[in-house]
Amino acid sequence: MAHRSHSAKHVLPDNPIFIDFPRSDGDARTWPTKTTEVVDADGEVNFMRPVPLDESLAVKWRMGVADAMALQFNYAHRDEHRHVLRDFPAGYRMFDHHKGKQAAPRHDVYLFGENSGRRYRSVPEFIPHAIWLMGDGSEACKCKYCTKKPQREITQSMSGILRSSPSPGPSPSRPSRPKPPASSASAPLPSRRAARDQREPTTSKVAIQDSLPDASPYIDQSAVMLIERNLDLRAVNKPNIPNNVIPRYFREGELVWAGLNAPIRGPNGLEISLWPGLIDSHDLLQRPMVQGGHPGPECHRYKVRLLGAGQTLAVLDDKVVPYQSYMVSPAVLNQMAVSYEQWDDLAIPTIEKFEPCSQPPPSWDETLSPYALALQTASNITEYWSVTDDWDAKVQLPAQDGVASSLTAAIERAGANNSLQHKASTQTRFQGLWWGGERIWVDDIVRLKLGRSMIAPEGTADVYKASGPGAGAASNIERHGWNADDFGSSTRATFMRIDSLFLLESKPREVRVAGMLYELADEDWEDPNLPRLPEGVPGRKPAAASKQQKPLPIAPKGNVFRPILKPGREVVLSLTLVAGRYYPRILYHPMLEPQVRATIGNLDLIRDLSHLWALEGLFPGVHNAVDPKKFKANREALIKEAYRHARKSIVDYVPGGEESAPMEVDQE
Repeated sequence: MAHRSHSAKHVLPDNPIFIDFPRSDGDARTWPTKTTEVVDADGEVNFMRPVPLDESLAVKWRMGVADAMALQFNYAHRDEHRHVLRDFPAGYRMFDHHKGKQAAPRHDVYLFGENSGRRYRSVPEFIPHAIWLMGDGSEACKCKYCTKKPQREITQSMSGILRSSPSPGPSPSRPSRPKPPASSASAPLPSRRAARDQREPTTSKVAIQDSLPDASPYIDQSAVMLIERNLDLRAVNKPNIPNNVIPRYFREGELVWAGLNAPIRGPNGLEISLWPGLIDSHDLLQRPMVQGGHPGPECHRYKVRLLGAGQTLAVLDDKVVPYQSYMVSPAVLNQMAVSYEQWDDLAIPTIEKFEPCSQPPPSWDETLSPYALALQTASNITEYWSVTDDWDAKVQLPAQDGVASSLTAAIERAGANNSLQHKASTQTRFQGLWWGGERIWVDDIVRLKLGRSMIAPEGTADVYKASGPGAGAASNIERHGWNADDFGSSTRATFMRIDSLFLLESKPREVRVAGMLYELADEDWEDPNLPRLPEGVPGRKPAAASKQQKPLPIAPKGNVFRPILKPGREVVLSLTLVAGRYYPRILYHPMLEPQVRATIGNLDLIRDLSHLWALEGLFPGVHNAVDPKKFKANREALIKEAYRHARKSIVDYVPGGEESAPMEVDQE
């Protein structure tokens, strides 16, 4: 959370129009008790100062909230900026947190009083709750705590009632290299931590071009595939996955959630059963023999280095899930926030000795600090990216037109470049990258943030029209009178198989990905672009399909991967359009399947789990996207930096309640 300055002076307008709250959920028992200034031996203070209602800071909030309410409810004189809260809701009070050197302490303002212990930290945070208090309570509150959405999304949704626009989103750091050279993954979409970085955003680049054959005479194929890359790709590209087998999803160094041997139990039935960690290694095991003396199925065992703790846990594959698949319960986060008095022991030796899987399990109070540190470290890791295993490719490529401003424009401008003169050059390429907590290789299938509906769904000269519902879905649509537009590939993700990962020598230099795009088509959908044979004639694969293709992972049940670019074409994208890895059949993982089954027949529950559907591409990638902004070439240095920043965040804010950055963990 950024340091707030309270130097600006705010005064009531002339002839103010006061707004009173008809009801309140306030409770003075949630107010902080450390309100007396005490200077310690180091000359530092740490206390909450009550802010009088007529002080500039409180006036700023009263005017800002009332201004938005006047616009929301179409009050008279709403454009004159004269509306002011007469008072905060009953039971609410503002406090200014002083922390640091007495002569120049850090200041952070909080509005206390909400009966569950939540503290509002800014005018935009409180506005939705204030609007809800003006109603009768029949509709749900739309603040970040009740909707479980990031404040960025809440602020954007209020653009019509906020006088000032939200902070610009960040652009990524550019790597300085001699190896690799400085590059940039420019950021077209808002990030989870956008409010924490005020640099100007750049624009994502998209273009379609002629693809080069796998064994191209235009490329000097001098790079040898890494053994690690080969094994990781083979693990996820198996053509068949038995129902009782979990693929080896995870790669060394990846960020995951590991199931604890026994949950750590807290008050009110709360518990911590998963802990974030990094994959140290993996091996293959045989499960015990089953009834009848038959050998059990194969399984994988991972050694997971738990973050914020001094323990490495050996755990089977049925107890490990992707970091992007799980969100800590808001009830747990809220309880941690109101229990900040226990967040005192952050000494490194103590943290390094903490073992979440000790016997008996540690107490809730002694778990709070290590768990908060683990959550924040994991969140910090997702903010970084890097490219790995660079090699120099000698390429002869046709000259390309300038970058188009949109994907559709790029498609329509794409021409037959084969007739152009070829220009020899050396291009820096990479075998893989770290994308947040995920390890991605060239030849991986990745999810894109853009849904299929955003990429020429009606088709163009170079892109096939999106596939519609298959025969089975069409029958159900007709029987139930459903809208056919709600079915078919347009409702799902777009995928890319990364054929190359390269450095673009531009200003600024950028890393881009190129490859074929795929959609998820219903397996019983008939492709009109394939030749039809008369009935009774034995089927044969069309010529385009007879060419040897690189293996693809298994598609979600009931679907197939369908290329959407016409033969001989590929798309080039900015890295920022990559949402993350594709996890085949992850919805059948024992730790996730119960949640999936619970949604059957309930549309609201289905939407609530959009982050899970997105991991298999059944929802567009934007519903679950890795969005790193900072480049750091050395992975171990990155992890140490993420830990150091996480610890500093907690030390800076504890014991100050919800100013603690760990409660900002955003895992959607």
